[in-house]
Amino acid sequence: MPVGPHVLHRGAHTGAGPLRVHDIERLSALLEWLESYVSRPHERLGRSGIVCPFVPISMRTDAMEFVVHREVTGADRAELARVVEAHAAEFASSAAGTAAERRRRSLLLVFPSMTGAHQESLDSVHTDLKTAMVRNGLMFGQFHSRCPDGAVRNPDFKVSLSPVPCVAIRYMAPHDILFLHDRPEWFGEYRRRFGGDYRRGKVKDPHMIELFRKAESSEEAR
Repeated sequence: MPVGPHVLHRGAHTGAGPLRVHDIERLSALLEWLESYVSRPHERLGRSGIVCPFVPISMRTDAMEFVVHREVTGADRAELARVVEAHAAEFASSAAGTAAERRRRSLLLVFPSMTGAHQESLDSVHTDLKTAMVRNGLMFGQFHSRCPDGAVRNPDFKVSLSPVPCVAIRYMAPHDILFLHDRPEWFGEYRRRFGGDYRRGKVKDPHMIELFRKAESSEEAR
């Protein structure tokens, strides 16, 4: 699926022609959510720090891009999957620059026409595509007003609720052991990229080290 070339504020563009007023309103709501919630600490996270450490630097360095797909309602999951796959492939193919520069980059696919139960298509597509994404060194998450995902250290806190349905895509980073330790195929891709960081003592977080060692032990025992 071709990606539209129309570029606006902070890399915002749309796969369905020029942005409309409603698109801009939805993007404004999303920016407010990113700045007032995702970029700040929350008492229910179960850890210190902000909700997502990647977001502030990605926004501050103008490395975050937005693509609006108002034509995607979520009623057709195959269509939604094709849109996400196409953008992920384009994102992965533009992996130039240093590791630090790549980790600042992120892409948000925004679906302003997706409402009600159709938002749950994002959860299904996330499940279906995650393994392929991980194989390509990518991470992606879905966010919407019904998202059931809990915080890693407090599963009762629904951390991924957002005012506008969207998908965030970024490059894999060392802290992603938190999300990739429990499936051998995911952990294998993670270890291939970051196992050396653990061997050289570059990873200091005790929880991350424990998860890595447990996953590695389980892998070796197979």
